[in-house]
Amino acid sequence: MDRIKYFGTDKSAKMIWRGYTPARMPWEDSSQPLPWLSGNFAPIATELLCTLYSYTGAIPNKFAGGQSIRNGGNPVSNDNLSRDAHWFDGDGMPSGVLFRRDERSGHIQPKFTNRFIQTDLYLSIKTSSPLSKPILPSIATLVNPQGSLTSILISIIGALALVLPSHLPGLQQSIKKIGVANTAIYFHDDRALTTYESGPPIRILLPELATAG
Repeated sequence: MDRIKYFGTDKSAKMIWRGYTPARMPWEDSSQPLPWLSGNFAPIATELLCTLYSYTGAIPNKFAGGQSIRNGGNPVSNDNLSRDAHWFDGDGMPSGVLFRRDERSGHIQPKFTNRFIQTDLYLSIKTSSPLSKPILPSIATLVNPQGSLTSILISIIGALALVLPSHLPGLQQSIKKIGVANTAIYFHDDRALTTYESGPPIRILLPELATAG
């Protein structure tokens, strides 16, 4: 099936209208990495704390003492490229640039920090044997108009089969907060909160971006 015929079908038109993008188009090579798991978007494992970076140009004086922060998904266990995957599946990793004035030179220096949010899902992956895929079903699986109710139920049951046994006595990490906290950051009541639609907000500390709970 070529591109013209595929986009000409009623089903594909509904998929585009609903804003759904399949993990792979029918003509794409399944052996190639997904765009958001490769190249400039490839997951990173290194965490940096207040690392000084060189820059060109001039940093406005008003930036001194401030910090620019973004949040996004950085999947820890998305190494199985043959399964369904979505941009929104990754574990939360805030990244920030802190602007501090150097006491000697008086110049403002940018210092970069990126840290994984210590969610229960992230800790379970780090403290147990590596998982071939995330615990929660992919968003691509849940919203796929070509998927069946049976496949969705199997994915949900599989997630429950991993989460519920984690509460048994003797295990190092129980999974309670199932969100990945990778969507946004809000500053409320003098607290920085990372959010995700399917879980409670998780507080991080500034400027080091450490997880507070």
